[in-house]
Amino acid sequence: MIHRLLPIFLVAGCSFYGLDDAQNAEADPSDLDTDTVNESPDSDEADSEIPEYWSIDALWALENGSVVMESSAITIGYWTSTPSLLCEQTYALASVDALPAPTEIPAFGWWQLTVEPSASEDDTDDETDVAGNCDGLPPQPFQFGIGAYDAQLAPALNDEGLPVGEGYLYATYAEADGWSSPFVFGIAGTSANLEGEEGVIVEGTLPDGVYHAIGLYLLPL
Repeated sequence: MIHRLLPIFLVAGCSFYGLDDAQNAEADPSDLDTDTVNESPDSDEADSEIPEYWSIDALWALENGSVVMESSAITIGYWTSTPSLLCEQTYALASVDALPAPTEIPAFGWWQLTVEPSASEDDTDDETDVAGNCDGLPPQPFQFGIGAYDAQLAPALNDEGLPVGEGYLYATYAEADGWSSPFVFGIAGTSANLEGEEGVIVEGTLPDGVYHAIGLYLLPL
């Protein structure tokens, strides 16, 4: 069984990584700017500063069927139980290995990866007043996949005024230690997919290209 969790669109009132940003981004990890509107947690409430969820956005470059590590990056946000965004960090890929996908995942690509902080990440994000560098690392290794669109994503897309993606968008999936099953958490596509100029595959291996993965739902830590 595939699960989804807390929707970011209910938390922030806008997508965690804007569709326009995804359409215009190049294959450069520095383009992984997020567009989250959030309220800063109350520093007087210690519990509010404990991260319980995380969100994933990614720039994912494939060439000759393999991940181009230097052109790919993962941006992870850490969220409280409220949920409010505590901080976000762009990570470079430290390792990535292609694996067979779990049987319940209709994946066209599935990878196990570890990450490390990106050397180019700023200390703070002045625009949102959110710390740019988070302490520690996310749960890892974790698994990330791009596969067939899942109808569970439709409520988030509809609430954001985004086109429902069947036929033009892929879904993103993740799995980590301690989870009972994988989660479907967002959408992905090349610029041509996101602009509705090119359809998605329905079977086989994910084609080469630069994929913009946009998180729509929060994942458990």
